[in-house]
Amino acid sequence: MQMLPMPIFKFHKIVLAIAFIIYFVTAVNSKGYFHFDEHYQIIEFANLKTGLNKPSDLAWEYNAEIRPSIQPAVSFAVFKILHWLGITDVYILSLSLRLITLLLALITINLFVLSSLNLVQPKFQKLYILLSYFLWFLPFLNVRFSSETWSGLCFLLAVAILQLNLFKRKSFFALVGLLLGLSFLCRFQSAVLILGLFSWLIIINKEPLKNLFFIIGAACAVLLFGGVIDYWFYEHAVFTAWNYFNTNIVQGVASEFGTSSWNYYAGTILKGPTVFIGVLLLLCLCTLIYKKPRLLLLWLMVPFLVVHSIIPHKEDRFLFPIINFIPLLIALGWQEISVLYQSKLQYKIYRLFAGTYSVLFIIVNVFGLITMASKPMGIGYKAITYYIHNNYKGKAVNLFYDDFSNPYNPLYSLPLKEPFYSDKNVREINLQQSFQNGDPIYNDKINLFVFEKGKYNALIFDNLIMKYHLKLKTQSIPIWIEKLDQYYNFFDDRRILLLYSNK
Repeated sequence: MQMLPMPIFKFHKIVLAIAFIIYFVTAVNSKGYFHFDEHYQIIEFANLKTGLNKPSDLAWEYNAEIRPSIQPAVSFAVFKILHWLGITDVYILSLSLRLITLLLALITINLFVLSSLNLVQPKFQKLYILLSYFLWFLPFLNVRFSSETWSGLCFLLAVAILQLNLFKRKSFFALVGLLLGLSFLCRFQSAVLILGLFSWLIIINKEPLKNLFFIIGAACAVLLFGGVIDYWFYEHAVFTAWNYFNTNIVQGVASEFGTSSWNYYAGTILKGPTVFIGVLLLLCLCTLIYKKPRLLLLWLMVPFLVVHSIIPHKEDRFLFPIINFIPLLIALGWQEISVLYQSKLQYKIYRLFAGTYSVLFIIVNVFGLITMASKPMGIGYKAITYYIHNNYKGKAVNLFYDDFSNPYNPLYSLPLKEPFYSDKNVREINLQQSFQNGDPIYNDKINLFVFEKGKYNALIFDNLIMKYHLKLKTQSIPIWIEKLDQYYNFFDDRRILLLYSNK
């Protein structure tokens, strides 16, 4: 490991301490999940083994046997330990998974920064350190107990160990292999990243084959271990990686969930982190491809982007395994751009542009960071269920919901519910259907109503509010974040949930 200059070392320690606070706050507030798979294919899968679920309760991926069971197994183990300690509140259980991810993320980012800081010029090193922890979308993605996040972190840690050059013992090659195997077990698409890494090691780094065999051997051992866990989970021998490839790629099942054009991810990179930051990402990527084609970073990111652009079914989250490489991409790309000027006039123009852009970048990033550290995931389904869970515990509650607004069943159009978050004291009632048989609302009971904000002015809701003297208790997304969203487009504000009560 390279010895850092003392000022940089101290600066990094301070940044890491602040990062822990921000990531912790984000993990606490980030109730829910970014994508349904994060919950239905991990936590609900784990609860098959706890006895809370039956196979018929699970997503179709269970019967198709295409989901690796490493993360459900981790969830099962964590829940069992917490139950043994007397902790059974489901919101604390899910928080524990985010806190474990938080620790993994900070350890991994720290090591990756240390391993790659020598690539960055001294005048850009503090910027690189700050971006590595505080680029606005990193904290809330790096606390997700999702396949994308865990696969990306395991792979990032493997690359960090390679770059630290700690190869006095062959055990470090084995450690790299273990991490690559875990990355693959969490998300099979990481195979593209792994192939990119091996290509660079062989073609550019001229790595001796004996060292590669240590990596491959350790990775294969992890895959065998994953097979044992899959056997425990599915209760028979199964090759989930092949099932995944055959089902989603060969049979094209993934495409049934929608397809996009080849340039979809160019738009994702441009607009996802806000256009202001997206333009910089594309500019830095193109600059490095032209100026530094032998860079390991490019051998990892470019093939990953190309392959995912070829696959018809595309989602923004498919790029999450490479998000923690973005700070290095910005730092290296910007330092290449900063030396392109050839005259004093060009230098003055560059300084003016860089100064102005930096100020605007800081403003956009800080507000984005604060927002994502403060809000629940998505449109806040779990913020509503958490409010009900805390404020009406042990009380009989009727929860009236409109179509697509039931916070306990966000996948309204599918026969798939969330037993993990369900409250037994809450009776869920479809508002439209219940009124077909007369007035189902009794003033002597606690009646809660949940509406989508986009339907708030509908006549039926206005009449309900007036007739039953309903009071607004909370909304799924804080108002100040809702107002800020017009600049960031984090969510569809028409789908924000409003919770009313007659008491």
